[in-house]
Amino acid sequence: MGTDHERWAHLTRTAERQDGAVATGQLTAPTGPDITARQLRTWARAARLVAVAPRVWRVAGAPVTWRLRLRAGLLSLGPDAVVSHEAAAALHGFDRTPAEQVEFTVPREQRTARLPDTLDADIHSSTRLGPLDRLRVAGLPVTSATRTIIDLANVRVDPRRLEAAIDSAVRSGASAPAVIQRKLADLRARAAGGAGRSTPRSSTPAGTRCSSASSSS
Repeated sequence: MGTDHERWAHLTRTAERQDGAVATGQLTAPTGPDITARQLRTWARAARLVAVAPRVWRVAGAPVTWRLRLRAGLLSLGPDAVVSHEAAAALHGFDRTPAEQVEFTVPREQRTARLPDTLDADIHSSTRLGPLDRLRVAGLPVTSATRTIIDLANVRVDPRRLEAAIDSAVRSGASAPAVIQRKLADLRARAAGGAGRSTPRSSTPAGTRCSSASSSS
């Protein structure tokens, strides 16, 4: 079990590696001293922890940054979730990307997932999210540059915004014109056939905006 000091030290070490956030599932043996839900509630009452999403806590004093919001969403949504769309574009360094967007893509079976209003997040779902569609950028699971461009096209961002994303990806070497052209052609073909279109975003009771997509990288 460990002492209270040892349990708290384990929690804070974990949070330090994750932008100040930690998930309940990371606090049980064998990862370290077993921390019970009762202990977490005690620390929360003592203002040492703040709940930021289902099963996710922020260490009091840790700033609520854009990265913390991304991290908290990922920890809450689970290992199959990735940062996507405009949030992924920002992590890839694409030009003309809006600041501090929080967007995720989850498998279609998780399409009912919700996050609290405080994260101001969009959750997309997809039937196609393969190994080539995801990688790690700055320590976070993110859609690949090519998949990010296809996702932006699928939700019909401004053409100038899409062009800037493509230019950025090609310039950085994260994607290639031929690959992007092939994927965009596939997207147009599906759209012409009435498939692969995103559903309009709508506000949910929990405040998380959700959409669905079937694009692939």
